[in-house]
Amino acid sequence: MEAALAQLSKDSLDKVTFASVAGTLGVTKMSLYTYFPQRDALLEAMTDRAFSQLDLPAVGAGWRAYLESWLWAVVRHFERYPEVSKTIGWNGRVPAAWMRVSVPVIDTLREEGLAGDDLVLIGNWFMSSAIGLMITETMAVSYRQPSSLAAASRLDPREQETLRLMHHEWTDADRERLLALGFTKLLDSLGELLSLRRGPAVKTRRSEPRASGRTR
Repeated sequence: MEAALAQLSKDSLDKVTFASVAGTLGVTKMSLYTYFPQRDALLEAMTDRAFSQLDLPAVGAGWRAYLESWLWAVVRHFERYPEVSKTIGWNGRVPAAWMRVSVPVIDTLREEGLAGDDLVLIGNWFMSSAIGLMITETMAVSYRQPSSLAAASRLDPREQETLRLMHHEWTDADRERLLALGFTKLLDSLGELLSLRRGPAVKTRRSEPRASGRTR
């Protein structure tokens, strides 16, 4: 798994194959079939390893506090292990390790009264928005530097000036502020949706202990 993750840190997921991993390890490709009957099984095991160090927060006093902690826990994991964001899905397949990370979010929304189509719609919107922001910001820093505007000379002066307003020496602190803003607005919007679409009152499980979200 370490060899596969090391390759993934440099290449795209489609480049991680039996042949490439075997080559890194100095073994035959066929020897890997002893442990993984197909490539999907190899990728599933790699994803389990990638998320094994992610500790999700313990359940807090309310949905917003919990989801905010969940968001920052996931983004910090992506920062420490950038290759992890490449393992969230492939070929229309969602790995079990990412499903385990997602389940606490769905549970939290259910506990707030969402059900049926509302749960599906709002849950998918929240996850797509959150992960989209995290992955975008992982890649975006270099594209916000003044040097990224090398092709701006092809634009007219007004367009050049408009773009220069949005670019400066982007720092980690700027990225933190942008993520904080994005998460705050996302949770604000979720709160509005919950207030509009909550179903009948449900018995909350917030007082019950929930196991840590560490994936195994």
